[in-house]
Amino acid sequence: MEWDKDFLLLEDGTRVTIEMSESDCCASAGGEFKDVQLDAVITDVQFGEPHSLTMEMGQLGRIQLPSTTIRTQ
Repeated sequence: MEWDKDFLLLEDGTRVTIEMSESDCCASAGGEFKDVQLDAVITDVQFGEPHSLTMEMGQLGRIQLPSTTIRTQ
């Protein structure tokens, strides 16, 4: 694995960066990599179809549940 303050480059060529999407209204993402030692890293997050979230008082809204891929070194 190679790295600098802006990215990690895994042995299989996967480049890992810290990103913030344009739709992040209540959170932020940022930082840099330093003194990196990895056992595993999440390399993929996928969102499925929305599901309704309900409680005793009625429907609260719809959520999308993520699935992740964790790659070990």
